[in-house]
Parts: sequence; C-alpha cells; structure tokens
Amino acid sequence: MIRRPFFIIFLAFTVLLTGCSFGKDKQAFKISEIINIQNIKSIVVVKGDMIRQNGRTTQKPEERTIDNKQIPELSSKISTLTFNRLTEEQDKEFLNKRFMKMNMLEMRIYGEYSPEIKGLLFIWPDGYIYSADIKTMNSSKRTIGYLAKSKHPEVYKWLIEKVGFE
Repeated sequence: MIRRPFFIIFLAFTVLLTGCSFGKDKQAFKISEIINIQNIKSIVVVKGDMIRQNGRTTQKPEERTIDNKQIPELSSKISTLTFNRLTEEQDKEFLNKRFMKMNMLEMRIYGEYSPEIKGLLFIWPDGYIYSADIKTMNSSKRTIGYLAKSKHPEVYKWLIEKVGFE
C-alpha cells in the first residue's frame, strides 16, 4: 500500500519537471551549434570600410584570405564563443546601429567539400561579434541572427594583425 502513494508522487513530480522544461527556447548557443568550424577549407576576411550614402557605397572594401596555417589558431580563438539568439526586433535594432560601420570585419568561412559559405561572422573593433545563420539566410525565412554574449576585441585585433589590414 505504501508503494502506490510513492509511485503517484514520483509520477506527479516527473510530469511537473518535464512540463516545466518543455517548450522553452534555448537561449545560449556555442559557435559550433551555429557554424561547423570543423573541416574549414578557407576563411576570407572583408574589411568593411564603407558607408552607404544615398544607396551607394563610398569605398570599396578590402578582401583578404587567411593563411591556411592560421586557421587552427583562429578556430581555437572562436571555438569558445557563446552566442544569444536575437529576436527579430533585437536583430533589426542591432544591425541598423552597427552594419556598414567603419572598420567592421566580415569573416566568411568556407567548407572543405563545398564552395558555398558555411559560416558568416561580423566583428567590430569594440568586440561585438554577430553571426548570421546561413541556412535561414539562404531560405525564404527570416535570417536568424546571433550576438556573442560578451565582447571579444582580441579576435578583431588578431584578424587585423594576421591578414595585414591597417
């Protein structure tokens, strides 16, 4: 007889715990959940020294490829980054303030077996790092954006030094 109440309490507790954790969206993402940083063939960095005025770009951006010997070092620098998924409103607000600003770096990650971009990061001198979800970017759905939980100016500085931007 004692087993039946114990079983009912256990069952109720299990249902309560399962119900409370169900349906909650994940908030923190490691970079490996956004971009597959394994088997990287090449990384192209574009320095976005350009400002749009009246729908025109005033300066042509510079583009450089990271030396393949430096890819493992860069991968280790970014592998620990954690990102928050942005809502549509947060995404628009952040990009409207930041996109196309002086000194922004765009980092395009290419895979070993495909000529298509498999990862995209935007990095600013003050350490903000933004990532766009490539799958949603290439679909008719809204592009999902992620913002690094903390600032990492050392990643920007490392890229500037290694690819030779002034």
